[in-house]
Amino acid sequence: LGKSPFDWPFVHEEDEAKVRRLEQRILQGSDLQLMIECRNYRRDGSIAHCCWYNSILRDARGQALSVFALVDDISEGQAAVHRLRQSEALLRSLFDQAGVGIALFDDQGRWLSMNQRLCELTGYREDELRALNMEAITHPADPGNDQRLVRRLLSGELSSYRCEKRFRRKDGSEAWMMINARRIETDYPAPAHYVKLLEDISDLKASQARVQALNAGLENRVTQRTNQLHEAINEAERRGRDLRRIAEMTGLLGGARDLQEAMKIIAHTGRRLFPDVEAALYLIGDAPERFVLQEYWGSEKPPSPGFEPSECWAVRRGREHRIEDCLDELRCGHHPHLASEQPRTCLPLVALGQTVGLLSLAWQ
Repeated sequence: LGKSPFDWPFVHEEDEAKVRRLEQRILQGSDLQLMIECRNYRRDGSIAHCCWYNSILRDARGQALSVFALVDDISEGQAAVHRLRQSEALLRSLFDQAGVGIALFDDQGRWLSMNQRLCELTGYREDELRALNMEAITHPADPGNDQRLVRRLLSGELSSYRCEKRFRRKDGSEAWMMINARRIETDYPAPAHYVKLLEDISDLKASQARVQALNAGLENRVTQRTNQLHEAINEAERRGRDLRRIAEMTGLLGGARDLQEAMKIIAHTGRRLFPDVEAALYLIGDAPERFVLQEYWGSEKPPSPGFEPSECWAVRRGREHRIEDCLDELRCGHHPHLASEQPRTCLPLVALGQTVGLLSLAWQ
C-alpha cells in the first residue's frame, strides 16, 4: 500500500506503455469507465494475465479524484485462447498445405471453405468455385452417386463415405478424384456441415485402363490362338480322314477287275473327299485326242460327255487351272457358258509324265 503500480516491478515490461496510456486517459480524459488487459507480475515472479475494470470518480471540473478497480485473473482463459490460436494455426497450415483438395460445405452444398490444392485440381480460382456448385464441375457422364451419398450423410444415415468421381476442369479436361467425405456435427439447431477430401487418381485410372486394354488384347489373342489351334486340329483330323480314305481307295483299286469298276471306286472316294462340290472325272478315250466322261457327282444334270484336249487350259498347261469368274475369258471351253456358273477348277491327272485324265470341280 502507498505505492503506484510503477513503484515496483508490478506491470510487465511489454505492457507498461499500454498502462501508461491508460493512466494518461484517466488523468486527462473524461471517461468514467475504462478497461484494460495486461500482464502483471506476482510476488513469486510468475505472470498473471489480468483484466482491470476501472471506475473513475471525477469532480465538477472533470478532474480524476480516485479510481476504483476490479481485477480479474484471466490467465487460464488467455492460455486457452493461446492454445486455440495455436491449434487453429496448425489446422490452417495443414488445410492450406495438404496434398489433397479439402472443401467444407453447409447442408445446402454451398462452399464454406476450400484450400489452394482444390483450386489447383479443378483449375478454378476460389472466387470462381464459390460461384459454382459441385454439380457444375461434375463430369456429365458421372452417374451422380456422390450426391446420393451426400443426402444420406446429411440425413444421419451415414457418418462418412468414400467414392470415385469424375470432374471437369476449367480447361475442359477430365479428372478422376477419390472422395472421402465426413459429416461434421454442429450444436442444435444449427444444420450439420460436411467436409470432402479430394485426391487426384487420374494417373491411376489411366494405368487401370491401360491394364484393362492389355488384358482385353491378351484375351483376344488367346481366343484367336485357341480358335486357330482348333482349326488346325480340325484340319489335321480332316486331312487324316482324307488320307485314310485315299489309302482305302488305293487298296480297293488294287482289287478292281476292270477300268469301269476302278472308276466307280474313284467316284465313291471322290464323293467323300469332296462332298459339297460338283465333280466330273474324265479319262483319255480310245482316241488320244479326246477326253471321255467316266463318273460325275453333285449335280443332277450330267456335265459334258467329252471334249478335245485343246478345250482345257489345265491339259494344255499340265497344271491346275482355276476360274473364279464365270465370265473370265480364260475359262475352259468344255465348261458351260452360263452367267450363274459357279467357280471351277480343272486338275490334270498325270501318270508316267503323260496326262491320262482330268478332274473338274465346281463349288459355291
